[in-house]
Amino acid sequence: GVPRGLLMLALVMIPLLWTGLLTLCQRPARRAVPTYLLAVSTTGFSAMGLEVVLLLAFQTALGYLYQWIGLVVATFMLGLAAGAFWVTGRLDRWPDKRPALMAVHGLLMAFAIVVPGLLPALSSVALASLGPVIPLAFIVLMVVAGFFTGAQLPLAAAQCLATGVEPTRAAGLVDRADHFGGFVGALLCGAVLLPVIGLPATCL
Repeated sequence: GVPRGLLMLALVMIPLLWTGLLTLCQRPARRAVPTYLLAVSTTGFSAMGLEVVLLLAFQTALGYLYQWIGLVVATFMLGLAAGAFWVTGRLDRWPDKRPALMAVHGLLMAFAIVVPGLLPALSSVALASLGPVIPLAFIVLMVVAGFFTGAQLPLAAAQCLATGVEPTRAAGLVDRADHFGGFVGALLCGAVLLPVIGLPATCL
């Protein structure tokens, strides 16, 4: 029963409210929100939204999810660790982390655009007869989503450290931004976007 116009207005307002909430979380002396923290929070939002989308698409394609959900979610976390590990080993190659941060954002955006095109194929009857092919395909998609998410965290942390923030505080700031974005993404995509505008539009 949510009017489309009201939903679109809410979506436009989200980035403004998001920036405002993150700004309020800063110390009084530093009211400006660093762009790397906004980057991490939007990645957390996108990653959790994609995870919800893929879990629902998995259930739609196979008709069940229960015995697979632990493995599917675990592979997202595996991708998260792999992405962070891969980037951490290459941080010295990028004196300026911003282009790499933007590149990861672009790859995650491209992935979200591609996912709706892949899902009809994964729901086909022909693939269903091939046994574990469909679950394995969803596991691969989860790993990719996790990889792009994890790849951004060391880059943002390095940017934070470069501003003179102590390591423990830098880790906390980046982690907070990621979890805040993930909370909003899971809530908004699962409770509002998917039921109202559907899976492809949610990905876009």
